[in-house]
Amino acid sequence: MIKLLAAHSDAVIALLSAVIGALLGCFGSYWIWWLERRRQRRIARMQVVINLRRWLQRTLYRMSDVQTWVGSDGAGGTLHTTLPSFRFEKSLEQITLLEHQMAAEIFELIHEKDNANTAVEAEIEYGDDEDAVDLWRGRCGRVWLKALEIYDWISAQIGWSERAFSDENKTIMQEEVDRYQNLEQERVKSNAELFSDK
Repeated sequence: MIKLLAAHSDAVIALLSAVIGALLGCFGSYWIWWLERRRQRRIARMQVVINLRRWLQRTLYRMSDVQTWVGSDGAGGTLHTTLPSFRFEKSLEQITLLEHQMAAEIFELIHEKDNANTAVEAEIEYGDDEDAVDLWRGRCGRVWLKALEIYDWISAQIGWSERAFSDENKTIMQEEVDRYQNLEQERVKSNAELFSDK
């Protein structure tokens, strides 16, 4: 065996060099891919968090408009009946670059927003306009709070520690969620009493 290796030492060295070169090339390519993927993921997080921040601000303004509209009996403010779309819905590539759990949370958020819009649209078409406004306010609050949770989570991962929204904003939305849940409980109780009398 040693004689065979000694006789073909140039070939053995060339073969070993090729194997080591291939391994180093493969490892180097993987390392470059991993660094690029990491950079793309960081950029995607920043883009998503900026888009979430804009959406949260826009939705907060809409809630304020609706509260003013309701409080003034339509004399002020504006009646909104849909939640705005997220900017990243037009280009989902940003989301696919994120970690699996984070991407799943964002897709669930989009789904919840779409369900809220569909429910409000159905209430407007087949139900009562006042109930539709109450439904919008409750669902808007719930989606907003979930979006804020995701926003805070991603912001912490990229090192943005500045709070974009105050506790007062969060309280406003939580009060809308609680208010709607109370209205729903009252409706269920009222319907149960109505149908139990018959």
